Amino acid sequence: GAEALGRQCGLSYKDFQEAELRAPLVKYHVDFHRPLRLDEEFTIRTVLVWDEGARLNTEYFILKNDGSLAASGYTVQLFIDVKSGEVSLTSPALLEKCRRRWKAGDFGQLKK
Repeated sequence: GAEALGRQCGLSYKDFQEAELRAPLVKYHVDFHRPLRLDEEFTIRTVLVWDEGARLNTEYFILKNDGSLAASGYTVQLFIDVKSGEVSLTSPALLEKCRRRWKAGDFGQLKK
């Protein structure tokens, strides 16, 4: 899910902590397409969506074992400086590093 994707991109919770940043959710949207039973197994696909701003846009897809879409959604996260408590208006260094790797082709499954 999102944490595994974050680790791959250098945007894990630990990376945020070391950079003295937080990335709270400011928007969360879900569309339900098909029901899942309580005991039903499923797959969550997480995709980071390119954005030039100082934010993270992530899409989520919950797939049933037959490949059908059970739910989809997205989140938007902004960066907050831990010391000042202020929203970052410019992209932090760890996001810029992720973008450089993305442009170099390190993340084939990411959406641009």
